[in-house]
Amino acid sequence: MIRILAILTRTLAALCVAVGATNAHADVIERGGIRIDFPSSAGTLAEESMAAIEQAYRSYEKPFPKRPETLRVVICDTIAQFGEYAGPLSTHSVLGIAKPTQDLIVLKAPQLVPSGSDYRGTVRHEVIHVLLQQNVNTDNLPRWLNEGIAMVLSGENRWESRAQIASMYLNGRVLSYRELDLSFLDPGEEMQFGDAYAQAYSMTQYLMQEVGEDRFWAMLRTLDTQTFGAALESELGVIPYDFWASWKSSLGWYAAAYSIVSGFTLFQIMAGLTVWAYLRKRRRGLRVIKQWEEEENAGDEVRVDIVESYEDEDERD
Repeated sequence: MIRILAILTRTLAALCVAVGATNAHADVIERGGIRIDFPSSAGTLAEESMAAIEQAYRSYEKPFPKRPETLRVVICDTIAQFGEYAGPLSTHSVLGIAKPTQDLIVLKAPQLVPSGSDYRGTVRHEVIHVLLQQNVNTDNLPRWLNEGIAMVLSGENRWESRAQIASMYLNGRVLSYRELDLSFLDPGEEMQFGDAYAQAYSMTQYLMQEVGEDRFWAMLRTLDTQTFGAALESELGVIPYDFWASWKSSLGWYAAAYSIVSGFTLFQIMAGLTVWAYLRKRRRGLRVIKQWEEEENAGDEVRVDIVESYEDEDERD
């Protein structure tokens, strides 16, 4: 009897959650294969989201010609609603998630995310994950590159990523190639922005610059028939580890220049100038001491010559 009551209780709770979710997303707009479910209070936000997705489709049509038959987008205005889809990812810092294999994107309304967050950038980011799933064999696409492409194309976190990667390099926090890919969950299930995301962004930019934009997308299309390692070796003649090492070696001047421009390492710069001034003063002091020694040695040689000349005169006498 107790077991039956427990089953009935769980069933009733599940029904309540389902009813709550249905009521929470009572309004729908749909056009061009895009369906957006949203709370009745978020009509303007739904239209803004639709416009952002349509613009993303147009902007990324060349690299991503294939689109899902129906892309479903859910806008949540409570953490509980977002948690129904995101589960443990429904933390304060997570702005949205994508489930590319389901052609589903779930977004937090702006009032639920930290101030200053880029809502339209988040929409673009999640759309790119879905488009990658449609156009690229993501089984052969490294997770870091999947996230990096979404970040680069969406324009998210550009300044934040550059600051982060410079700090990582200067403080010895650069992740190894293996550590980097293991740092991510399934693409689209983003956690808080951190070192792994900054590194993925930087490495993706570097790869695009090395091979050129057209060859980059052509390389991704070859992942239908070969691994990323084989594709990279075909394009650049290097294996993934060597590519990572080349990227890392390129960070030295970048980190130094960024430090000076941004001023975020002002303390290090002032400390460096202090050390430079000390060393300069010390070298100058050493030169003076050396000069004194040379003058003293020269004086000793003069005195020796004088003594020797006196001795010679004594001998002649």
